[in-house]
Amino acid sequence: MKETEKKTEAKGPFAGVDKKLIKYIETGRITTNPLNSDQFVVVNLGLRFYATDEKVLKELMGEGKEGAGLPPEIMGQLRGKVNQILGSLTVAELQQRRNQLANEFKDSLKTIFSSHELVLGEVYLQEFIIQ
Repeated sequence: MKETEKKTEAKGPFAGVDKKLIKYIETGRITTNPLNSDQFVVVNLGLRFYATDEKVLKELMGEGKEGAGLPPEIMGQLRGKVNQILGSLTVAELQQRRNQLANEFKDSLKTIFSSHELVLGEVYLQEFIIQ
């Protein structure tokens, strides 16, 4: 009966995944200048992902550390990729594509996650400011 005790997600990108393996982190504010602009853009992404197994999760996020995030190396890669994307778009392109940015970030960031035996399921645009 232990299998029925295992709590899993019922639907979406996490269907059938053990809830213990699902984690959520935020990138924190990422600030950069859009292409050919004196303005700046600020984003904060929420990332919901899961590990391929519990061992991977413990190695990456630290065993038993509540609130522990991903290692600085991975966070640096994620933040760098987001900066690269934002810096390659003009202010007008950012404004036009605002509703699609979360999906664009997800497509670009999922390779970083998969290289660390993680699966990126959802990306949320927590904060988006152009000034």
